Order: sequence, then structure tokens, then C-alpha cells
Amino acid sequence: MSTVDISGDSFDISAGQWDDVYDGDDYVYGHFICEWDDESIDSSETIQTASSGEKDIVLVLDTSGSMSGTAMDETKNASIEFIETILEEDASIGIVTYSEYASKESDFSMNETTLETIVDNMYATGGTNMEEGLSTAYTKLNDSNAKKKIIVLMSDGLPNQGKVGNELIEYADSIKDDDITIYTLGFFSSVGSDKASCQSLMESIASDGCHYEVASEEDLTYFFEDIADQINGQKYIYARVACPVDVTIAYNGEILSSNDDILNT
Repeated sequence: MSTVDISGDSFDISAGQWDDVYDGDDYVYGHFICEWDDESIDSSETIQTASSGEKDIVLVLDTSGSMSGTAMDETKNASIEFIETILEEDASIGIVTYSEYASKESDFSMNETTLETIVDNMYATGGTNMEEGLSTAYTKLNDSNAKKKIIVLMSDGLPNQGKVGNELIEYADSIKDDDITIYTLGFFSSVGSDKASCQSLMESIASDGCHYEVASEEDLTYFFEDIADQINGQKYIYARVACPVDVTIAYNGEILSSNDDILNT
């Protein structure tokens, strides 16, 4: 099924219409139906697809055109690390991608192979409709009976379709008011002068203390792992430092310092 309008010498296909491919095509992407004979199905192979009952998490990933290349490759790697860490605890994961439209890529699952295959098959195209990504995740969680409901939203820039700005923040607030925690991860290395606006938006969408900013592709895995650890019960405090000075933070009797005399990690 085509997600965009395409045309050629002998065809003209609109978004949402069938786009049949010829047998032998080397590369097929998008949304499609594959048909095969019943006897080819191995009934002994089952996919574990269910809510854990404890923590249901929707991973909402930006697959807009600006994510193509290295950014998409690194997002896949980081997402797989996230999945592996989360599934070590009593949790299940659903995957939603969004560009100009959102797509529910998987129901809640505890099957690592299934989830990682879905992530590995992601590709970048189109605009950025963050509202639809959040809406699709929210719909999934409304059908969940888990004790904890969580959205992990990743984006590399400002949305340009659907709700934007304060209207999008108000929509996110309504989701949080329904006892759903939202983590946001901003990947803003290439947004230029819009960086401050991106930071403000993603921080406002997130639940308190649940926004992370990524300075480079290499940081994606690190922060996805931190989010996974926090979901699994580890506590973190992040301090944003505005100038290069020695900093000491005390919290509940513990001290973190950059001073050479008492330097620790």
C-alpha cells in the first residue's frame, strides 16, 4: 500500500492505494499484505504478544525524512538496546512510528526477536506529525490494564503537521492527566536556530524530570539505556549546567562533584 502519491510512464498511484510489486523485486518497503499457503505455517512457532500486566510501554519513534542515514541507523541501534533492557523486567513494549502519518508497528509484546525485527525494518520518509504518534500510542494504552503506562517519544525536530506548539503541549498534558508517564528524547544535532524551540517543546511534553537531550548520534544509546533503567526502578537526577564551573550536588545524603579534590562519578 503506497503511503505517498507516485506516478510513472504507465501507472499513477495515490497514497492509500495498492502498489503491487513484481515477483523478484529485491527491495520492498512500506505497508503490504503477503499471502502464502496454510501448510507453510509452522504451528509450533508462536509469537508472545501480550500485556505484561505490570508495565506497558509504547516506543514512539520519529521516522520522518530528516532521520534518513546515520540518524536512523543509530536510532535502530539505540532502540534495540532499549528493548533488550526493558524486557529483562516484567514489561511489554509496543512500537509506533510517525512521519506524516503514524503507524502502529506492533501490539504489546514481550518477544525480543519480533520487536527487534520491526525496529530493524524502519525507514525514513515524509514530514513530522508528532500529534498522530502520541495519539496512536495513547489509544494503545487506553486498551491496557497494566499498572504502569508509559510513552517514550523520540524526535529530531519540530512537528510540521497536526497539532504544534501550545496546542500539542495541551494535548500531551491531557495524556499525562490520564496517569500516563511521557519520556521525551530530543535528537537536535541538526536543527540549527530552532534548537531552543525544540528543547522547550519536548521538555513541556515530557512528564516532570523525564526529558533528555541528545547532542550526537552516539548519545542515543546511552540515554535510551538510562530511560530503560529508570522505568525499571533506577533513580536518576540530571543537572543542566550553564557555565564551565565546578559543580557539587547533594541529595539525600549523597554527593556528586566535579571538583578535583572530591571528584566522583
